[in-house]
Amino acid sequence: MNIKKIKYHNYLRFIDEEISFDNDGLTEIIAPNGSGKSSIVKSIIFALFGKSEQNIKDLINREKNDDASIELWFDNYKVVRKIKRQGKTTAYLYNEKEEQLAEGNEVAKYIEKNILHLNAYDFQQIIIILQEEIETFLQGTNKVIFFQNTFRLNRFKKYLDIARDKRKEIEGIIEELKTENKNIEKIDGDLKTENEKLSKMIEDKNNIQKEIYLLNSKINEINSNLNLISNKNQCPVCLQEIKNPNELINHYNNESSEIRKKIEELKSRINDNEIIKQQEFVEKLKEQEFLNKNNENNKEKIEKYIAEYNKYKKLEEFYKVAPKLLINHLLPSINEETKEILFKITNGFISDFKMNEDYNILVKVGSKEETIEFFSLSEKIRIALALKLAIIKLLPNINMLFLDEINLGSLDEENLEKMKELIIELTKLFKKVVLITHIESLKELPSEKIFIKKTGFYTSEINE
Repeated sequence: MNIKKIKYHNYLRFIDEEISFDNDGLTEIIAPNGSGKSSIVKSIIFALFGKSEQNIKDLINREKNDDASIELWFDNYKVVRKIKRQGKTTAYLYNEKEEQLAEGNEVAKYIEKNILHLNAYDFQQIIIILQEEIETFLQGTNKVIFFQNTFRLNRFKKYLDIARDKRKEIEGIIEELKTENKNIEKIDGDLKTENEKLSKMIEDKNNIQKEIYLLNSKINEINSNLNLISNKNQCPVCLQEIKNPNELINHYNNESSEIRKKIEELKSRINDNEIIKQQEFVEKLKEQEFLNKNNENNKEKIEKYIAEYNKYKKLEEFYKVAPKLLINHLLPSINEETKEILFKITNGFISDFKMNEDYNILVKVGSKEETIEFFSLSEKIRIALALKLAIIKLLPNINMLFLDEINLGSLDEENLEKMKELIIELTKLFKKVVLITHIESLKELPSEKIFIKKTGFYTSEINE
């Protein structure tokens, strides 16, 4: 990112002021405390993202108490933010052809997504180095948060959640298909059982009907014998004359009566309604089977979804370990760069630096490795500054750096010399370095100098 110019109108202490960053190398903004020098970096954040630590109304110059605005030229873009006295703001983003790209709340979103790929917090942490943040950088989880935000490690948590949700969704689909297959198998089993039952019912009916047919044939035979006896008085077997036919007639009549009872009993065992119901039931099962047979490709679907499931499971496993893989990939470069910076700004007092994947730090002094707690505040500041600069150096397209009131813990002569050496070293690492300071002795540095001086209780002016 390359900030080229900022123009103020009734913004904080600046009535109508302009500041340019035309030259590469070091630019110093030198001003006494209370003149508004630190509002320069804060105005950049406000212009780009619309974020301010102060109430929006308080950004308007108290003396003028009129509408305010800030215009910021960066890369090939210009962003304009206007503040009404009531505190309402409007914003516009233009390209180099003065074509409007975004308006209002969309400006910050457009800048974040399409230009800088940094949100307001990340921009402030990476582009602007503040003394108070350096002093607390190594405390608690500050360095962890910076590291995770800078290298977007939190995105892997988002990707992990997406992969896990997708895997669970596919798992649900697979279970549904398996359940459907079980239902199909059950229908197949039921159909087989009920078909067998229907076949047995029909077979039993046919057997009964055969038996009834035979019994009816027997009755016909008896009737024929009775006719022979009654009409010709002959024995049906030997065809001889019968002397006492009544006895034989009674015998045949009794036999016929028994057979008829048997036929009626057999007929009662035939239930056509039950057979019809069974046939209807089987037909329904066949229809259901036919519908389910349309899903016979379930096994192919399951195989396909299992492949998808395994893909997302592997992604899930990868995203779990991805942050540490990335950290382990970056750590050697970060550690080496931090060590080199520390060696220079401590005059060799610190000879090595190591941070592991759990963000624990060991610093070598002489032949002994020490934890951070061993060092003084001044030394901790140097370690923190070196680490943060080493991390920033790894980022692409970061060619401009703001140092706001940075010092190395004290303002003695030795520290000031080390500070000068560090700043000169930074101009080799970054195309533009802007140092905002009130320290007069730093004016000796070879730089483009911008002075801010108070012109009133609520006003200051910028002299380039």
